[in-house]
Amino acid sequence: MSAQKKVSYVCLSSNPVTAGGERYVNEFLAVIEEEGYSVHTCPLRETLPAWRRALVLPAGAWFSRQWIHSDFEFIFLPSHIHPWAFLARSAAGERKIPRLVFVPHMEHHHLRGLLQAVDRLAERIFYSKADFVLTISESTAREVEEFGVPASRIRIVPPGTDLPDESLRAPLRSEGILRLITVGRCSPIKGYSHLLSAMALLSDLPVSLFIIGNMQSNRRHFRSLQDQTSRLGLERRVHFLGAVEREEMWRRYRESDLAVSASLWEGYGIFIAEALAFGLPVVAADGGAVSELVSHGSNGLLVPPGDPKALASAIRQLWGDRCLREEMGARAKNSSPERPWSRVKGELRDMLREFSA
Repeated sequence: MSAQKKVSYVCLSSNPVTAGGERYVNEFLAVIEEEGYSVHTCPLRETLPAWRRALVLPAGAWFSRQWIHSDFEFIFLPSHIHPWAFLARSAAGERKIPRLVFVPHMEHHHLRGLLQAVDRLAERIFYSKADFVLTISESTAREVEEFGVPASRIRIVPPGTDLPDESLRAPLRSEGILRLITVGRCSPIKGYSHLLSAMALLSDLPVSLFIIGNMQSNRRHFRSLQDQTSRLGLERRVHFLGAVEREEMWRRYRESDLAVSASLWEGYGIFIAEALAFGLPVVAADGGAVSELVSHGSNGLLVPPGDPKALASAIRQLWGDRCLREEMGARAKNSSPERPWSRVKGELRDMLREFSA
């Protein structure tokens, strides 16, 4: 009986994370196992601050030893570990171990200045050595290609959406208050500080904001957002709900009037895709792949990233025009890219077989 083929999955930590890409990675790992591989997880360490991720590479030597003495069929690497794998890439090349890199978004968008320049260089080298790059949007694929990766080595498989039956998506909206919803982890890249500033500019309107997502993923930033909320006098109008169960998420979508995304950059935008499926017009910062989901003036409004005044103006426009909200909501539902995870897994399986051939 032949030994089971092995795959190395490299991650920063063995602990589950709450980012949108985690579901995607888990589904792909399930596909890998269904195809007859044994997945060996290689956790490196807990996520470090961005400046250390960009400049410190202590895991490289350890990583190299793991690969040199391995018999893996291929190595699966999410892009956020690229600084740690910087040195190890040459070791994998020595063994001729194929490398499949998953890029949900470009990591350098989280940084600024010199740190961003250093991170871009690390990404360029890291991606150039990948045998295959798996990404989730046309926007991110274009960026990877700009880093010198041939289009022939890039595959796009957008993520799926978790949605209830159509009967459970009917609106449960109340009159009087315009309810805004936004979903995402606690990170500066999500632009929550800009959204809070926009809310302060709407103090003359009956508008409430509900923020859903794991706020403990970045406690320092969460404390900063809480301080900003208090400083702007928004305690009664902004509600941090934390992570919620899917049923609670669906109810919140149904109760909302608008979906708002202030993200400075999105590799795809699962929250936006879900909001569209619930018939919510979307006001979004136009960063990354957002314009692949939101068509300005049709199913929502796009504004420049990092611009609270533009966010507030777009929200004010839709608050004052209920007919426009309803028209955009109808178009939102029709434009929703509903993709069950069973379909996504089928596309991932096809990609894996192509990569392994």
